[in-house]
Amino acid sequence: MIYIGNCENVSVEGLGTIDCNASAYCEENPTPRVSEDDPFFVRRMRRKYEAKDSIGRMIFVMKSKNVTLSDFTMTEMAGGWGVWINASEFVNVRALKLYCCPDYPNSDGIHINCSHDVFVSDCAVHSGDDSLIIRANTNTLGENIPCENVVVKGCTFSSHCQAIRIGWFGDGEIRNCIVSDVVITDSRDAITIALPKSSAPGDIGKNIPRIERLSFNNIVIDRTCRYPVNISIAESEETKCGYIRNLRFTAFNSRTGYFPMLVGREENYLEDITFDHCRFEITERADKGFIPRYVRNLKMDCEWHVK
Repeated sequence: MIYIGNCENVSVEGLGTIDCNASAYCEENPTPRVSEDDPFFVRRMRRKYEAKDSIGRMIFVMKSKNVTLSDFTMTEMAGGWGVWINASEFVNVRALKLYCCPDYPNSDGIHINCSHDVFVSDCAVHSGDDSLIIRANTNTLGENIPCENVVVKGCTFSSHCQAIRIGWFGDGEIRNCIVSDVVITDSRDAITIALPKSSAPGDIGKNIPRIERLSFNNIVIDRTCRYPVNISIAESEETKCGYIRNLRFTAFNSRTGYFPMLVGREENYLEDITFDHCRFEITERADKGFIPRYVRNLKMDCEWHVK
């Protein structure tokens, strides 16, 4: 709906509202599937049209520099993401409110891809799909560009998927990012750094993921039904991974259904993972326990409260 391409010194700001009109593109799913691992899935709606005939991204920033998005409200984003920042630099996203019915498909909030020096602050994102995404998918770019120097501070997130997702199948390099002073509620998972065994064809990158030097500080998590933190690599030959290493989780106050998940694989250990001054309350699958696998140099200073 708003495209900022190959531009410099652009702002979209003000106290108005962008109504993305999701009900025109989504409908009830007549044959919903039930998943024990995804209690929200049964309520999911579906697209009315094939992806090629549906709506695109609401705000798309492509190969641009010195961009500011501030103060407005975006409602009912679905079928396409709310904000997509791609291959851009020096982008400020301030005081945005993005929210929709959480059953809408593809209703992502703020998606940051292959960009650097991006600052997200004082935003409220309540979405159906991932609220905040940091990725390095180069298949739209024709060149390898890392995603780095991203700072997220003072936001609230909720999602019927992941509140925060870092990386995906076939991404490239993601490094040097900080997420701090964040509240996550009413989500399936809170923070996910997971490389799956497959993905939709249009969402598969062409690189080998390398993820390092990420910090998550002063995070409150509540009413989240699965993982507070999920760091995992699928056991699949198709899932490529260079490394996931040097991650810091500090001052968490978390209440979720499951323990954190830390699962590397024999050829790709998770390395240098630290949890410092974290409190985890586990309310559902406490019997599963906390069982990290294929993790090297794990440091834990945590309180565990099992219900």
